[in-house]
Amino acid sequence: MLPNDLRELLLALNEHGVEYLHVISAEDLIRNKTAVGRLQDLADAEAVRRAAKDS
Repeated sequence: MLPNDLRELLLALNEHGVEYLHVISAEDLIRNKTAVGRLQDLADAEAVRRAAKDS
């Protein structure tokens, strides 16, 4: 069963004609954010690292 917030997101996307949602892994997201190197991207990468570690 999907969490309600994810279910609501998918329903909203579908209502707007979105049929597919491409998702990358946390590891790939961290790699991409680090490669860009902007301060916000580096902060985002660290937040993803912490979230992945805590889960």
